[in-house]
This record gives sequence, structure tokens and C-alpha cells, in this order.
Amino acid sequence: MILNQVQPFHRSMLQEVLDTFDLRYLVDKDGDFVVLMRQEGLSGLAILHFVVSGVRGEVFSIMAHLENLPPFPEQALLHKVNAWNVKHRWPRAFVKGGRVYLDFHVDLEAGIHPGLLRDMVGRVVAGVGQFVAWMEGKDLGELFLHLLGSFNPGEESLEC
Repeated sequence: MILNQVQPFHRSMLQEVLDTFDLRYLVDKDGDFVVLMRQEGLSGLAILHFVVSGVRGEVFSIMAHLENLPPFPEQALLHKVNAWNVKHRWPRAFVKGGRVYLDFHVDLEAGIHPGLLRDMVGRVVAGVGQFVAWMEGKDLGELFLHLLGSFNPGEESLEC
């Protein structure tokens, strides 16, 4: 992967980025990537979908649905998810049909610098981990940010 210039976005670039994070993934029938993520000490499971879509494959999305979160009454769940969105930028959280989903979407029609793609994926994946911990009443944000920082040596990580 050439890291010093903007390049057209494509699935193989995304796959290279996922490989740098040493994530184990499955590939679905559309060629998109699926990652199961569970952090030790947490009961929640995040099922992440890394999707390339659009007419020319220019839209990149990370979508996650969460399993095994603590139960909340519907109104309390909505308030908790909204509180996340007020404080955090990535990923966006929402409730649909009583279930919690997280997502991030970006149009990459003009291309992307591979290092920027790597940073975006790392920050959203770290944010998913932070969200699950936060929903379980645990503050593991620093752990996820530290892990993110370890993928970007010499760079200071910002809160997701």
C-alpha cells in the first residue's frame, strides 16, 4: 500500500487496512467484511460490517449491531443512546426496533489517503468498543484509545 498519496477507494484497500489491525474477518457474498468483536470483561458483542456501496463503490460504511447489552426500558435506552451522540462523534448510535445500532458513513468518490482510511477505521472500531463498555457502565475508553494509539505510533489519540 502506498501511503503518501490519495488513491481511489476500493475493497482491497479496505482489506489491507483491516489486516494492519490484525482483525479476523469473514467476507460475505457481496465481498464486504464482517468482524465479531467482544472485549474481555464485557458481555456485549458487536457485529461489525465494513461495507463498500454506491454506484461506483465510492461509499464506505461501518455498521454494527450490538448483542447482549444490559436491558433498558425503551425510554431509558433512547436517552442513553442520545447521551452518547451528544458527547461522541463516532460512531453514531441509534435505536431501531428496540435494538441498538452504530454506524459511520463517508463518500470517498474523490479517493482517500490510505493512512486516513486506517485512522478512520481505527477510531470507529475503538468507538464501538467504548460504546459497549459505556452501555455496561464501565469506562474502558482509555483502553480503546491506547490500543488505537498503538496502531499509530508517535501519534496522540483523540477521544472518539
